[in-house]
Amino acid sequence: MLLRPARTYAGKDLPCRHVLEDRVYGVVRWGGEQQLAFNFGCLSKKVVPIYQSFRDADMLVRRLAEAGIVVETKELRSRAP
Repeated sequence: MLLRPARTYAGKDLPCRHVLEDRVYGVVRWGGEQQLAFNFGCLSKKVVPIYQSFRDADMLVRRLAEAGIVVETKELRSRAP
């Protein structure tokens, strides 16, 4: 539900022409072929609610993770030299 504003653009380009470089960027995927590439350097006012939905979803996941109970911890070692 939080990502509903973004999902309307899945498979399309965001309405963004002016982009600041070196900002957070990535892809949101809903399963299958539905995805949306984004770049927080976009200056278009049309993407403000979309990017706010990303922030809201991220905050929800963080809150759920913080409220969880740790059931196991493991030390992982890299095989890299």
